[in-house]
This record gives sequence, C-alpha cells and structure tokens, in this order.
Amino acid sequence: MPTPEAGKVAVPVITEILSGRLARLNIAPFTPNMTAQFYNHSPDLGHRLMSCAARLGACFIVSHAVTVMVTCAVEGFNWGTNAWVLDVTGFLAGIFFTVQCWLSSKTKSHEFRSGNLWIFLWASTTLIVRIIDTLMLLGWIKWSAVYITPVGSVFWSNVVSEIIFGASFTITALLGALILLRSSGREVASR
Repeated sequence: MPTPEAGKVAVPVITEILSGRLARLNIAPFTPNMTAQFYNHSPDLGHRLMSCAARLGACFIVSHAVTVMVTCAVEGFNWGTNAWVLDVTGFLAGIFFTVQCWLSSKTKSHEFRSGNLWIFLWASTTLIVRIIDTLMLLGWIKWSAVYITPVGSVFWSNVVSEIIFGASFTITALLGALILLRSSGREVASR
C-alpha cells in the first residue's frame, strides 16, 4: 500500500516536476540518454514511463484546475452534486497517483511492488472511466445525471485536461505499472 508520507510531498513534488528542477529531486529527465546517476537504481523502460506519467499527471492537475476555473467562469457553480463529487474525487486521485508515479519512478520495482499494484489498479479503473468520460464529452453518450455535454471554451478546456493530459497520464501509468510489476516478479525470482 502507498505510504502515508506520499501526501505530504504532493505539492513540492508537483512544483518541482513542473518547474524542471528534477535533478534536485533525484529524478532524471525523460530523455533517451538517461543515466543512473539520478536514480537509486538503473532506470529501465518501466521507470521512464513512470517518470513520464508523473509529469503528465502534473500537467493534468494544472490543466484540470484551469478547466474548473473556466467552467465556473462560463457556466457558474451550479453543476450539480454528481458533477462536483466526481470532479473533486478525480482531481484528488490525480494528485495522489501523480505522487505515486513519481515515487515509483525513483524506487526499485521490487521495493515499490505494492505501490505499483495500486497504480495498476487505479489506472485500469480510470482508463474505463476515461473512455466513458471522453464519449460523454464528445456527445456520443448522453448521461445528464453526471453532466451535460459542454460547448465552447468549457469543451476545449475539458479536451485538453481530460482527453490529452488525463488519458495520456492514465495510459502511461498503466503501461509503466505493468512493466514494473512484471520486472519486480523477475527480480524477486532471481534472488
């Protein structure tokens, strides 16, 4: 299970991820010529994907906050209880799993196996929700109890935050978690 300390580092981690001062946090940038000097271990594809997922998660958090501001400015605050509850829980889960992806990216896969399992479960569930959300956002599914299909600037801010950053974050975290879970099984078996 993810550590309770993870919540305490969320804001500084997101700030550092967005500001590009990753070396200070012991995370190497996501580039083809990554070296092990920034990691506590030798980075592989799974760790690189988790590092990328952490950055995409940070972009999702910022873009989602902008989307909420745009929606409130254009549509007002009366979205309905269901929309607010789903929005806030998705936002908080995004923050939590951004931190978990960051922690996973800098920890050996066998040492963070339970965290990677939680990331995998979250990303699997969230991927299904993202597909439904995208279909609702595009107007292909109508579910007025959740929300009414947005238009104009509210639509486009949702496209950026939910489809571009949110879906990319979810898919990247899912792939990274799968790779790290698979490699952690091999690491334990080779001992």
